[in-house]
Amino acid sequence: MTEIAARAQAPIGSLYQFFPTKAALAMALHEDLLSVLDEMLGELRERASAGSDRVARTIRRLGEFMDLYPEFAVLLSRRDLSKDARRATRAVMQRHVAALLAPSTLSLRRKRTEVLAAILLEMMRLMPALIAGDDSELRSAVLAEYRRMFRAYLESCIAT
Repeated sequence: MTEIAARAQAPIGSLYQFFPTKAALAMALHEDLLSVLDEMLGELRERASAGSDRVARTIRRLGEFMDLYPEFAVLLSRRDLSKDARRATRAVMQRHVAALLAPSTLSLRRKRTEVLAAILLEMMRLMPALIAGDDSELRSAVLAEYRRMFRAYLESCIAT
C-alpha cells in the first residue's frame, strides 16, 4: 500500500480512507477494469457487421485490452478476490466473447461457441506471463503467434 500511495503521490492515509485493505483496493481495480472491458466488448459487438471478420477483431481487441491493462489477469488470479466476483467477471467476458464469435461459428452449436469463448479467455490469462519483459519485439511476436494459434484452433473447430 505504501508503494501504491507513493506512485499515486498521495498520502497513505488517504489511500486507507478509501481502501482499508489491499483486497478492497484489488476489488475496486477489478471492478473498474471489468467495466472498461465490458464497454469495449459491447461496442465491438455493436459495430461488427455480419460480413466483418469478427474473430480477428475480437482477438485483436482482447489483445489490445491486455496490452493496456496487464494487471487485469493478475487481479483475476488473486486468491483474495471473491469467487462470486471471479464468476461474475467470467460470465460477463464469456457472454460477450461467445456473442462475438457466434456469427463466425454458425456451424457450431451454441454450447460449443461458449466453450470456445471459455478457452479464449483462459488463453488470455496466460498473456501476462507470455509477454512479460521489456523486449517489445518479442511481445509483438508472442501476441501475433497467440492470434494465429487461436484463429487456427477456431478454424479447425468450424471445419470439424
